[in-house]
Amino acid sequence: MAEADGKGGLRDRLEFWGAMAVVRPVGSLPEPLAFALGRLLGRLWYAVDARHRKIALENLARAFGSRTTAAEREAISRSHFIHLGYTFVETCRLRGLSAARLEQVVRVEGLEHLLRARERGRGVVLVTAHFGSWEMLGWAAPLLWGATAIVVRPLDNPFLETWIAGIRTAGGNQVIQKQDALRHVMERLRRGGTVGMLIDQNVAREHGVFVDFFGTPACTTTAATLAARRTGAALLPLVCPRHAPGRFTVRIGKEIPVAVTGDHRRDILATTAEATAVLEAFIREHPEQWFWVHRRWKTRPEGEG
Repeated sequence: MAEADGKGGLRDRLEFWGAMAVVRPVGSLPEPLAFALGRLLGRLWYAVDARHRKIALENLARAFGSRTTAAEREAISRSHFIHLGYTFVETCRLRGLSAARLEQVVRVEGLEHLLRARERGRGVVLVTAHFGSWEMLGWAAPLLWGATAIVVRPLDNPFLETWIAGIRTAGGNQVIQKQDALRHVMERLRRGGTVGMLIDQNVAREHGVFVDFFGTPACTTTAATLAARRTGAALLPLVCPRHAPGRFTVRIGKEIPVAVTGDHRRDILATTAEATAVLEAFIREHPEQWFWVHRRWKTRPEGEG
């Protein structure tokens, strides 16, 4: 293991080696056994983690409200924790995957939208969500359309961050740290590059705008919209839902028009709202695969309790 830029104390090292003691055996299990374990882990997680179970059920009630019963929301929540168990197993197995297995585990829809946008030579911003397998998406990207810069928030443990960054960059991708990301993103776009950005998590009021998400205003990052608007890059939605354990469909949607009317704030709001609405439509098709254990609606508009 490489030193994590000289950072990390004994606690971080112990945490890393403890994680590797689990990750490596899981990554080497036969596929049927690995996913049986993932399903079991998801069920156990749902049973013992009352705090995240409560967050998921509250979020589902906010998103689906009277259109679902409590029993239906509980069923989605249970399925979501199983999805998280599968996601853990899939991440453990990523290092062992080869380019030759791509056609066996990933199929792609809408690649023509991305290739058409790239032909213009002004860069592409791919907006995505914590939906399906975002780590598998990063692994498949350079094999499907070429190296992509991925904007991420680094893990708190520098050794685990080095490990996951090694997976994310194995095919030629670049990792851009979330802090001060916009400058680096625009530099890459101006060279005609492709950048992937997650836009589905809660942000502080000063870093986002409120747009509708499942019927409730949600404070949403404007970074992707700003980057596309300032550089003339194309803005496209991208997701990677699971259609069976260890099997995925990379779905690239049609280009989202970037509003340029002269009213900067209104344009940013309109484009961010449209991008969020497109991702919501994908999530509604497989609701159990979105990250319901995150407090997406935590930041509220000023004056709202």
